[in-house]
Amino acid sequence: MSSAIDSLNFNPAFSLKNLEEPVIYDKVNDELYELNQEAYQFLLSCARGNVRVKDVPTDAEAKEFIDFCIEEEILAVKPVSAPVEVVADSTPNPSLRYLEVQLTDRCNLRCHHCFLGDTQGHDMGLEHFYAVAQQFEALQGLKMMLTGGEPLLYPHFWEINEKLPKYDFRSVLLSNGHLISREAAQKLNVHEVQLSIDGMEEAHDSLRGRGSFRKVTEALEALLACGKKVSIATMIHARNLNDFAQLEKLIDQYGIDEWNIDFPTPTGRLAQNEICQVTPEVAAPLMQYSRSGGHFNGNGPWACGAHLATATVDGHLEKCSFYSTKENPIFEIGLRAAWVNTPRVTLVELECDCEYLEQCKGGCRFRAETFGNPKSPDPLQCHCCGVI
Repeated sequence: MSSAIDSLNFNPAFSLKNLEEPVIYDKVNDELYELNQEAYQFLLSCARGNVRVKDVPTDAEAKEFIDFCIEEEILAVKPVSAPVEVVADSTPNPSLRYLEVQLTDRCNLRCHHCFLGDTQGHDMGLEHFYAVAQQFEALQGLKMMLTGGEPLLYPHFWEINEKLPKYDFRSVLLSNGHLISREAAQKLNVHEVQLSIDGMEEAHDSLRGRGSFRKVTEALEALLACGKKVSIATMIHARNLNDFAQLEKLIDQYGIDEWNIDFPTPTGRLAQNEICQVTPEVAAPLMQYSRSGGHFNGNGPWACGAHLATATVDGHLEKCSFYSTKENPIFEIGLRAAWVNTPRVTLVELECDCEYLEQCKGGCRFRAETFGNPKSPDPLQCHCCGVI
């Protein structure tokens, strides 16, 4: 039973974000709830500790919304607690929602299909990482993906791992799994670990080295045993084309609900390993196996990738990890300025007017550029939609 001193308290496991349209973001479960301005302002007041139970609106619509928030554990009725810090400023349009951070280009493998190619053992400075993380949080970002190289080789990884829970965004570790023991899995503070499995044992090991499949499945089992959320990433290549039905069974066996499948563009080492390459036409049917949590890209006029960027190990902001323009130095001008300066394409600029444009958003811009020009259709998406 509530009393006059009870308040509606906002659950800090959720985030209030004032993007193009205001949203609630569930960092733990990677779910987004869209809000109108009235609902946003009400929840903002709850987060600041300003809403007593005795003062809440009593009309039917407001009651339904509040009951929903309580049921979803977004709000809780209890004595007022410490305010939840919320960044209420407006964001650039389009908003930067997803940021890959290349902590290092060091890697313990030498995969035949790696798009980065040969690396030099560079690491992002620790102070630079903290600056990027703070600026991403200020931009109300949703999800930070920690990548490399192999991010667990970053000399300061376990130090930043200790700090991750204080940030108001979801953190995801992208790893090959070789360094994830049971002890390491238990220590991880990220919301999710994405492991790369590029086929069944023979196909996977042919790209990543003998014993790699065993290592990654051991990491998968260690993470699940520790209660960690795990997703899988698979790159389509010439040696795993017949593995997807078996892979699906394996992923089902482990209870994995997110499986990201991608088609590689011939860059880095892949460009030198033609035996691994496949055509968009061959790859397209395999994309149906994907069960991606995906990105929340909104309803704006932008082509694919408008809310995504990569902070490279040397401090530049790129449209994604495939690009290497070195045009926007984050450490010099800041993340916000680098994001605003990043060129992007609208749907109306694309050389495509098919009925699936709103659905595919033009597909991958880097792939389109590789096979044509920056405004060309993405041939993989065209094959997936049956346009060609």
